[in-house]
Amino acid sequence: MLTAELPIAPPPVVRATDEAFEPPEHSDVFVCGAEGDLRPASASPAVVTLFVTGWHQVQPGSLSWVFPSMRAALAAVRTMRNAAEWCICSGEGWSDLDTARDGGAVLVEQLG
Repeated sequence: MLTAELPIAPPPVVRATDEAFEPPEHSDVFVCGAEGDLRPASASPAVVTLFVTGWHQVQPGSLSWVFPSMRAALAAVRTMRNAAEWCICSGEGWSDLDTARDGGAVLVEQLG
């Protein structure tokens, strides 16, 4: 039996074009900001505020916490199993979620 090493070609590179991309009609992911306003991951805000406005089973009202990073805020909201509606905003010192929205600080939002 003959064995020979055959070169294995890498898979072809497929690039999506703007024309080829069609967002799903029904999605629970919302992107805030103008198109083309994409910042590199290194430019993400250092401090974020997590607002929880809706809850499952219990209703303690709207609560907020400041976290050192978006990753820490996302880990915290995943830990809060009763959090139904929440929003992560850049920076700190927001008096309420409406003020942060008016300031354009919303980064990620989960609607109930």
